[in-house]
Amino acid sequence: MDFSLLFNIVIGVLALLRCALFAVFYGTFSEGEYVHPIYRQARSLAVGEEEPLHIEVPVTRAA
Repeated sequence: MDFSLLFNIVIGVLALLRCALFAVFYGTFSEGEYVHPIYRQARSLAVGEEEPLHIEVPVTRAA
């Protein structure tokens, strides 16, 4: 196996791990600030809490 291919695979795995950790722990130390529902859901699932995902969608009436 070529060394550069192995190096790129390792860097790719580290980048994915960094993204996953960011998604789980984003907002942990920023109490009172806005935390996106997806990050809140990922963090609650990581610690074993079941928190339903609430995404507010604006509803407009037809004229």
